[in-house]
Amino acid sequence: MKYVLATSAVLLASPVSAQDWSGTWAGMAIGYGAGTYDQGDFEAGQEGVRVEVDRAIVGLHLERNFQRESTVFGFDVDISNGVYGMRPQGTGAPWWSCTIGDCVVDITAFMTIRGRYGWLLNPETMVYGAVGLAAGKAEGGILDSLQEGSSTAVGYTVGGGVSRMIGPNTVIYGEINHVDLGTLQFGAGDTPGEDVFDAKGDFATIKLGANFRF
Repeated sequence: MKYVLATSAVLLASPVSAQDWSGTWAGMAIGYGAGTYDQGDFEAGQEGVRVEVDRAIVGLHLERNFQRESTVFGFDVDISNGVYGMRPQGTGAPWWSCTIGDCVVDITAFMTIRGRYGWLLNPETMVYGAVGLAAGKAEGGILDSLQEGSSTAVGYTVGGGVSRMIGPNTVIYGEINHVDLGTLQFGAGDTPGEDVFDAKGDFATIKLGANFRF
C-alpha cells in the first residue's frame, strides 16, 4: 500500500515531464504584420511622410529544442515576406513630400534568429518567450527620384506564444512578435553620397503555424 501511494505521488508531482519536446522541428506559418514608418533625412532633421505598413505573411520555420523536466529551451530561425505600405503621389509633409512619385516602404523579406525559453503547462501545452536578431531587405522611398533605393537592415525581435502538441511529432502554435529593423536606407538626398533618405519605425506580427519533428 505504501509503495502504491509513493508511486502515485511521484507521477502526480511531475506530470509535465511525460511528453518529449526535444529535437529538431521544421514547418511553416501564416499570419499578418502591421506597423508604421516615418520617412525623411534624419541626419538633417528633415521629416517626410508617415507610411502605414501591413501585409499577409507566409514563412518557413526551423527550431532546435532541449528539454529539462518542465522547461524547454533552444533556438529558432524564421524566413518570411515582410510588410508593405504606400502614400500616394501628392501627399504633403513638413519637408520631404511625395511630389515626384508615391512614398513607399516595402520590406520584401526578413529573417529572425531567436533564443527561446518555454514552460510546460501540461504535457501537451507550452508557453514560451523569444528574443533575438532580425534582418531584412527593404525597398522604397520616394519613387522615381533620388530618394528611391534599397538596402538591408539589422535590428531585433521579441515575442512569445503558445504551442500545443497534437501528436508525437506534430505541434501547432500561435505567437505575437515585435520587430524593429532599425533605420531603413533608401536613396540619396540632395547630394548623392552625402544625404540619405531613410525610414524609421517598427511592426508587429501575429502568426499561426505547424511544426514537425524529424
